[in-house]
Amino acid sequence: RNRRNNNAKSHQYHHQQQHRKNYKAKNNRHNNNNNHRNKPQLRSRNQISHAILTNSLLEVSTTRHLIESSDGIQNRRRVMKRLDSMLCAWSDTLLPTASYADMLTSSSKSSSPNDESSSNHPYLLSFGSYRLGVHTPDADVDCLVLAPPHIQRHDFFNSWITVLKNDATIGDLHPVATAYTPVVKFS
Repeated sequence: RNRRNNNAKSHQYHHQQQHRKNYKAKNNRHNNNNNHRNKPQLRSRNQISHAILTNSLLEVSTTRHLIESSDGIQNRRRVMKRLDSMLCAWSDTLLPTASYADMLTSSSKSSSPNDESSSNHPYLLSFGSYRLGVHTPDADVDCLVLAPPHIQRHDFFNSWITVLKNDATIGDLHPVATAYTPVVKFS
């Protein structure tokens, strides 16, 4: 009798499992058909003109003031050139004085004077959103100073900061010399 009950239970269990599978399959077919009808029709890249998208993006960017004017771009370039010339002038004040023997040795070399003078000047390099050309009008300009060997970190945070403090066009000067990557913020 136990076997009959077990066989009956087993048969009932398999019947329930089969019923569940059929029910799930039927609902999946129904849901798949509904999902297919409700999905938005996606267009391929070839169906949308890139010119339309570009013009639309420019229009939105202009109305939201996300694109800098040509005057603003020229002003940023002027500021970068001015900072670069200030860095070069400051760098010249830190050059070690050359002895007569050094001058004779350097004049006998076949290198051009331009090569030697440019290696003594720091380079002002921009990076970030300004360098990529994706900055907003109110964004800052991230710059890196690549200094020649005769300029030390303490020179940068002592005499260069003094040069910046003495310039009337520079405000809100915040040097952070103790940071792992030294930073000078100003406007």
